[in-house]
Amino acid sequence: MRKVVINTLICLVCTAIIFYLHFAVYDGMLLQEPFFTGSICAVCIVFALRSNIDDQTYTTQWNYPTAFLRIRLYQLLWCTIAVSIPVILITEPYHFEYWFALTCIVVIALISKLHLKTVPAVPVTVMVTMLVTMGVFLLAVRPISASNAEKLVKQAGYTDLYRFKIEFSGTFWTTLPDDTGIGCTMPEEKDPLGYYGFRAYKDSEKYCVVVSAARGQIEVQEKQGE
Repeated sequence: MRKVVINTLICLVCTAIIFYLHFAVYDGMLLQEPFFTGSICAVCIVFALRSNIDDQTYTTQWNYPTAFLRIRLYQLLWCTIAVSIPVILITEPYHFEYWFALTCIVVIALISKLHLKTVPAVPVTVMVTMLVTMGVFLLAVRPISASNAEKLVKQAGYTDLYRFKIEFSGTFWTTLPDDTGIGCTMPEEKDPLGYYGFRAYKDSEKYCVVVSAARGQIEVQEKQGE
C-alpha cells in the first residue's frame, strides 16, 4: 500500500507541475497538445494506483510475447527512433510533445531491454521522464513567461495592461470582455510557440502590443483607432 501511495503521489505532483507551467506560467503556450499530455498523465496515475497488484502478474504479461516477436518489435522501435530524430529536429523543434514521445520511447526500450522486474514503477518513470524532458526543453528554448512578457511591455513605457489570447493570422482582431475591439497586423514570421497579446496605453493612446513567446521580444506595437 505504501508503494501505491508513493507512486501515485509522484505521478500527481509531476502532472501538477507540468500543467501549472503550461497554464499559469506560460499562459497555455507550452503544450501544443495538452489533451495528449493529459491523457498520458491520467494513464500513468491509473497504473500507479494499480501497482499493488502482484509483481509476478506484471512480469508474466511483460514477457508474454515470443522471442521472435520481441526481436521484431525491438527492431521496429529502434528504426522508428532513428527516423524520428531527424524529422523532429528539422520539422518541429519547438514541439514539446514530440521530444517527450522520443525520450519516453527510449526509456521504455531500456526498461524492456534490461528486463527490469519493477514494472509497476514504469508509470512513475514515464512521469519523471516527462518532467525532466520539459525542464531540458525550457532550458534549450528559453521561452518568455507571461509575467516576463508583461514586464517587457511595461519597460517599453506602456501602462494599464490587459493580456488576451491571440491567434496567428495576417490580420488579428478580437473583442475584449469590456466589449471593445482590438486588432493588429501580425508579423510575417510566425512564432513557433505563440504570442502574448496585450491591450496597453501610452500617452493616453490605446495600443495592441504583441510579444513573441519563443523570441522573447515585442513584435507589434500598433495604435488603435477611435
